[in-house]
Amino acid sequence: MAVNADQVGTEARAWYRVQLGNLHFNCGRADLASVEYQKVLTELPTYVHVLAGQARIETARRNYPKAISLYILRMARNCAFSQV
Repeated sequence: MAVNADQVGTEARAWYRVQLGNLHFNCGRADLASVEYQKVLTELPTYVHVLAGQARIETARRNYPKAISLYILRMARNCAFSQV
């Protein structure tokens, strides 16, 4: 996975950026986490795991309706992917 984590638009790079965003979020830097999650969406808009990170940020901001919609979207995309 680390071999192609530097290639734009790959799942490996998206995974790396989501993990980096999660680390930022867990260290109390939601603003930096949001930047990483946005980069994922720009490079690979169908990457489902970024939605959970965004939902955590919206929950921390107490924007519960947005957080719920992101979690629902993540579940819907994840279920659709698992049925392929």
